[in-house]
Amino acid sequence: MTEVIPLEQVQLRNKEGQTWIIIDRLVYNVTEFKAEHPGGAQVLLDIAGKSMPDATQAFHDIGHSGDAKELLKKFLIGVLEEDSETRPIRRRAKACILL
Repeated sequence: MTEVIPLEQVQLRNKEGQTWIIIDRLVYNVTEFKAEHPGGAQVLLDIAGKSMPDATQAFHDIGHSGDAKELLKKFLIGVLEEDSETRPIRRRAKACILL
């Protein structure tokens, strides 16, 4: 079973000693990977502990390889708890009446 992690817990892990990031609503502990990250540790520290879409957008915009996406699975620790701040916006078709 996947652990559900509240955003508040992720936000506490935004330092050198503990570095958690959120990508696609999944929470990763990348503390041990910082030194190996090809873009440098600071890239991970800049997005650590922040709510979506910060890390998600950065991860996808950079165009990570399949190998990088596979490696990421090693650091998965849970799924982000859904609340009003982290819930994705669901678009609904609405009728518009112009007056």
